[in-house]
Amino acid sequence: MPPAPAFDYYETLGIGKSATTEEIKSSYRRLALVHHPDRNPDNIDESTAAFQRIQIAHETLSNERSRAIYDARSSRRSPIDDDEYGNEEDVDFDDFMHDFSREPFGSHSGGPSSRFFFDGQRFAFYCPLDMDPDEAWKRDQEEQEAAKAAWRKRMVNEVRRRREAEEARAKAREAARAAEEREQTLAKERRAQAEKVRQEALWAQSKATTQAEKQGSCLHSAFCAKEKSQKKFKCTSCGQKRGMVGHRCPYCSLLICQVCLNGIRQSP
Repeated sequence: MPPAPAFDYYETLGIGKSATTEEIKSSYRRLALVHHPDRNPDNIDESTAAFQRIQIAHETLSNERSRAIYDARSSRRSPIDDDEYGNEEDVDFDDFMHDFSREPFGSHSGGPSSRFFFDGQRFAFYCPLDMDPDEAWKRDQEEQEAAKAAWRKRMVNEVRRRREAEEARAKAREAARAAEEREQTLAKERRAQAEKVRQEALWAQSKATTQAEKQGSCLHSAFCAKEKSQKKFKCTSCGQKRGMVGHRCPYCSLLICQVCLNGIRQSP
């Protein structure tokens, strides 16, 4: 005959046998979050098995009738030891199973063409009269295993699908970031080129040819190179003494301060 449940439902949920419905529900929700396969992609098989045990325990203990059956099954002595049946050799197996299935399972009888048996995982299964109970139980177990395997496969595929979707989103974000950086680089190059053309046009208009003449009419570049001095320097644009870090103009080679550079960059 089928074995008793392979694990303790109360221990699986981490609760006592006197736990209330709310305590059962609370423990289930907490453990389901911890052991859900989606949260354990590197340990799918183990988390799936734990998650299934948690589900079985919750489905059983959260239902009053199923819980009563489970509690009775867990604490029941072998019916063969009861006075009602006497010694083992005096027991008629069909009579025993009929009495056993009548309460509390009588309302779920399989009818005159089947018999009713107890299974440690699903509590009950029906066996046709023309089939051996062990064969019926074996078939029932095979169906359960097939259902579990199908569920596990769906979970693995779902985890894989979500991971691939997240990877695709990450690649899309990276591509968008790279495209934005390229556009910023191109915009900077276009502005620098326009700035250079404007500066050369001004020098041509003012007929500035010497370094001193060019320095006197330089608009200064928005793309000056940062340069650290040994002491405070005087800005050649505003004439104010600033800090020790200046910015060297690529056109006139003079140092300008950060305040003047910010003004240049903010100009159209």
